[in-house]
Amino acid sequence: MHMILVGLRPGPQARTRHLSPETVVDILWAAAVPEDLLEHVRARSEPGEAGVDTAIFLAVPDADSETDVRTALCLCLRAVGSAPALAGWYVDLQAMPSHATPWETL
Repeated sequence: MHMILVGLRPGPQARTRHLSPETVVDILWAAAVPEDLLEHVRARSEPGEAGVDTAIFLAVPDADSETDVRTALCLCLRAVGSAPALAGWYVDLQAMPSHATPWETL
């Protein structure tokens, strides 16, 4: 299993600036296709900040960072492009940290 961290943020034209992490998880599951090999999704948001940070877990036999990141990004782009609740949102590549994030607090 491989974890990829991706941020989803509302742009200036977004209908809503705040969505619950649970809603975003449901949207990502709805947008997933079998080829994504989606195993699990966690999400969190910080009080007072717009957007949701996600941890996307892919059930891949051999972690290939470049391919797995591309798969996670395509999943998020598919969700943003198809879910009315995410209209005007974007995938925040700057939110993909280069260090460990304490996801055990979710």
